[in-house]
Amino acid sequence: MPFNRHFYLYQLPRPLMSIWMRLASGLWDCWERFTHRGGKGVKNIVNLSLNNDYTAWLKTLKAKLHMRQLKAAVQVNSTLLMFYWELGEEIVLRQREAKWGEGFLKQLSKDMRAEFPDIKGFSLRNMELIRQWYLFWSDAGEITKQLVSQLVQVPWGHNLKIVSKCQEVAEALYYVQETTRHGWSRNVLVHQIESGLWQRDGKAVNNFATSLPAAQSDLARQTLKDPYIDHETAKIDTLIEEQKTLIRLLQEKRQAVISHAVTKG
Repeated sequence: MPFNRHFYLYQLPRPLMSIWMRLASGLWDCWERFTHRGGKGVKNIVNLSLNNDYTAWLKTLKAKLHMRQLKAAVQVNSTLLMFYWELGEEIVLRQREAKWGEGFLKQLSKDMRAEFPDIKGFSLRNMELIRQWYLFWSDAGEITKQLVSQLVQVPWGHNLKIVSKCQEVAEALYYVQETTRHGWSRNVLVHQIESGLWQRDGKAVNNFATSLPAAQSDLARQTLKDPYIDHETAKIDTLIEEQKTLIRLLQEKRQAVISHAVTKG
């Protein structure tokens, strides 16, 4: 007959069986307590997701992190746009004085992208936009530090929409300030411009406090998204430039074939 450890246990006298069962039960309880306590006393296991104090504290931590992220994004945006402003000024100056020819911007774009491949703002198209952005504001007259400090508080995509859709500097400045004040997303900004808010509002442009937009505002979210958008549009700009180059080479090849055929014939 095969061995069965329980067979011999069941053959014990009833008093011994009772003692054995109590002993086994006590040993099992000790083991359960030990494994749950880690041998160091009872653990107070609480479902923290239902604890109001914990959830309130967690919410505070998340809000702090979101604000840190926003501050970092705004700082990066402002620093980049300040560089764009200086770059636009340099481009305009060099084109007026240096006589480097029509290929100047294309070569500059190529050299900057080679040196800074991780910075997605040096495509030829963006270089042209930086130049146009600077010219729009500089043609208005004296440029003050206060004006530039207002412009760099707004994401690059917002700036481009403003200068491309506004006819007057006063109108453009109005939308810069209102975007910062209300935290408009790019789509809301475009809607306000196209609906003629500036013409309807008729308010004088006032100085505004250079405070951070609310962490949940559309502008805040747009500021955080802008690096990704710049990265993707830079890739598209690069593809466009490559396509233009390919088309030019094919046109030259086509012309060479035609010339060769005419000469040979």
